[in-house]
Amino acid sequence: MKYKVKYQEKGKIKTLLLTEDEYLEENSLPLNIISIKKTIELSTLFSSKKRVSKRALINILNELNLMLEANILFDDAFEILIDSNKDKTIKDFLLKLKYSFSNHLDLEQSLKEFRVDSFVISLFKIIQNSGEPKRHIKTLYEILKEEDEVKKQIKKVFAYPLILVSSFLFALIGIFNFVVPKFENMFLQNDMKLSFATKSLFLVKNIFENYLLFIIVAFSLILFFIYLIYSKSEKIKFFVHRVIFEKLFIVSKIYKLRMMYRFFYIVNSLLQGRYEFH
Repeated sequence: MKYKVKYQEKGKIKTLLLTEDEYLEENSLPLNIISIKKTIELSTLFSSKKRVSKRALINILNELNLMLEANILFDDAFEILIDSNKDKTIKDFLLKLKYSFSNHLDLEQSLKEFRVDSFVISLFKIIQNSGEPKRHIKTLYEILKEEDEVKKQIKKVFAYPLILVSSFLFALIGIFNFVVPKFENMFLQNDMKLSFATKSLFLVKNIFENYLLFIIVAFSLILFFIYLIYSKSEKIKFFVHRVIFEKLFIVSKIYKLRMMYRFFYIVNSLLQGRYEFH
């Protein structure tokens, strides 16, 4: 990530490009700044963060919760988890997390190389500031576990419609590749006058025959680049989440209920732990 700094010097507008490290250094910024914008580099579009799956997080939190319930010290519980874990990514994640807790470092900066739900990082920040890891680790574990169960139920509900849609698409491809060509030959051999609907059908058939692979590849590439840009830009993420929250009718309602459930569950846990709100 780089930062484009626009500033005024001697009556002229100038720009300065800074890396993230340079941007965070003291006295690195010029005087008379007009604007500062983040820039996305093409090289960083294809760089991926280390992924920590939700299932792995649930397992970690479950084990951590059990050890804390057994009155094992927080640091000792982390040591046991690190020593017992074979996955290098998870081990690195736990090491960074433990080091951040021990030295009271900014978790968002410490874990920036990992792809983790921002909600989880926010909860870890609360745990770091509250001084009551036992209660809040349990809260985080219960929320993630329940959301995982809900996600499984949603997948089951949508499995049948997805099978129907897939079957319809395969049937459509089969019709345009095998059935429609036979009717086309019959119409051509008998020199029959074609209606507009029939001509449109044959046009779609020709597109399917000649450009289907190109359409699939182009569509897949477009989706891939949209996802890349979305994953790298906070502004686009904010816009997408805002649309989901406000504009998608039933989806928005479900999303709002999910957010409200998270919010009130956490507030209830914090109030029970006598957390000080500032």
